[in-house]
Amino acid sequence: MLPSQRRSRRLGPQTLSKLEQLYLEQGGRVEGGVASLSFISRAGDSTTKLSLKLSDGVEIETVIVPCKGDGSTLYVSTRGGSKLYRGGSDRDLTADEILSQMFFAKKICRLEGLPDVCNIGTC
Repeated sequence: MLPSQRRSRRLGPQTLSKLEQLYLEQGGRVEGGVASLSFISRAGDSTTKLSLKLSDGVEIETVIVPCKGDGSTLYVSTRGGSKLYRGGSDRDLTADEILSQMFFAKKICRLEGLPDVCNIGTC
């Protein structure tokens, strides 16, 4: 884990430029580019389900499960277009689509006061 003074530092211009080059097809963005958040639901135990819409219209789910003690487990999708959703063929997700789930989960944890992600599983 990064020291607290590093967690809140902004990305430098060189890093932002590199990220923009990685996602040219999506306008240089993860949020609203690679994926966008389409739905959030939370259970009584604070388990939080995120529905993400990928740039090609495929919908996937990511689940944040707070653990007893510190941290949360994040369950990421590795395939998209299952029978639960309409909007694409059944396919493996790309690395950036899988990582975008972590991006959104960490953002939701921060905004909703959930414990930060410390474990990852697949669903």
